[in-house]
Amino acid sequence: MTIHQRIRSLLVSLFMAGCAVFLLLFEDSEFSSVLVAIFLSISLILYGLRQLFFYFTSARFMVSGMTILYVGLITFDVGVFALSIIDDPNILVMLYLVGLYAFTGVIGILRAFEAKSESSPWISTFLHGAFDVIVAIICLIFMHNSDVLVLAYAIGLLHRAIVRIYNALRPHDIAYIP
Repeated sequence: MTIHQRIRSLLVSLFMAGCAVFLLLFEDSEFSSVLVAIFLSISLILYGLRQLFFYFTSARFMVSGMTILYVGLITFDVGVFALSIIDDPNILVMLYLVGLYAFTGVIGILRAFEAKSESSPWISTFLHGAFDVIVAIICLIFMHNSDVLVLAYAIGLLHRAIVRIYNALRPHDIAYIP
């Protein structure tokens, strides 16, 4: 990770932590759920645009470059759809959150088991995946409560910000090619 990537990661994670604290401290749950819908849709749109930009600049010449194009298009489309349903965000945003947390949790757990089979460090990846699955289950249990929606999104945002800060500040091995 270069110094510019570390600085960018720190700034993005500080913004994420600030948004999470703002959502946790804000009292009005109806307006907070609209803010969660806006944050979620804008982050999906920006991620999709970033993937599309990466595809058009260099990934189209890579093996599996079309996968990056499809991921970018689908994520952008889901973000635009989420932005268009902000009028009644509770149940649909909760479904987005459940899907997001369940998918990332299962992928994290599968990556951890793969790393364990290769005798690599796997415990932290497994714990992050288990955390995401537990949050998805809690969101499913309290599906119609908008306070849980805001709390789940804010805690997940804070968790991801802390992990990004940790990854930006930890020392990385530098591979020198003679």
